[in-house]
Amino acid sequence: MAAPSAWITGASGFVGRHLVEHLQQAGWSVTQARVRADSAESPAAGDVVFHLGGIAHQRAAGAAAMITANRDLTVDLYRRSRLAGCQGFVFLSTSKVLGDGGETPFTIDSPRRPRGLYAESKVQAEQRLLAMNEGGGPPLAIVRPPLVYGAGAKANFKRLMQGVAAGVPLPLANATAKRSFVAVGNLVDALATVGAGFRHQGEARIWHVADGEDIDVATLCRRLGEKLGRPARLWPLPRSVFDVAARTSGGFGISESLAASLFEPFHLDDSALREALHWSPPQTLDAALQDVTAWFSSQRQASSAS
Repeated sequence: MAAPSAWITGASGFVGRHLVEHLQQAGWSVTQARVRADSAESPAAGDVVFHLGGIAHQRAAGAAAMITANRDLTVDLYRRSRLAGCQGFVFLSTSKVLGDGGETPFTIDSPRRPRGLYAESKVQAEQRLLAMNEGGGPPLAIVRPPLVYGAGAKANFKRLMQGVAAGVPLPLANATAKRSFVAVGNLVDALATVGAGFRHQGEARIWHVADGEDIDVATLCRRLGEKLGRPARLWPLPRSVFDVAARTSGGFGISESLAASLFEPFHLDDSALREALHWSPPQTLDAALQDVTAWFSSQRQASSAS
């Protein structure tokens, strides 16, 4: 039997690099693709398309560029995948399409309540893909992860590790609302499982994926500190202060979405994926935190040596 073939956009990104390595180790034939408005690059018949490419930060790109990258190019790639006769199409969306959070776990049937242009652009892409799939096209899977962490992580998670490692007092002692996260190793294993599952399930599906052990940000800081050998220094600051900062011009780097991610619970129900595709995360939360802190420590040592 020929090796399954994957056609991956966003392969040079954080998740993409891990997915390429994971699939290659599992025996897949992998093509790393780039999708742009002026590109005619297309997948081939029989490929499973993993569409990870897109823009996450509006300030760096602008609203129009974000809609083009996250919605329009996604729709166009699905159209080209249909013409090529691809085996399936996996779209990496985000749990942000569901809103900021609440005590009730979000299931795959929960209504979409996007907050911010990034989430809205992903919602529009999801809706158009599902409508196109109804008219015929390659089997479709929409995968929604929460915040992804692991070796190579950037943005807020990396800044959190930097603060803990530097011994900076962090105003996060009150950030005690539990939230779902997913280690990048668990995410790419789930993506591979979804891609392989097209042989057995052809209809369009939405999947949630998470570590399965929710944790609050304050506890996360303490566990990172333990593994970095530098106890986290946390002090309490009311949520209201973060909200005021988010409404202030410039926001001091704090947005309403960031404040919500610190103080509001967010539980992602991924039981559909676990039950239908018999998937379970290969890494525990503790093992994943050990991996990411080991990577972070090696990066700091290499930077100090140079």
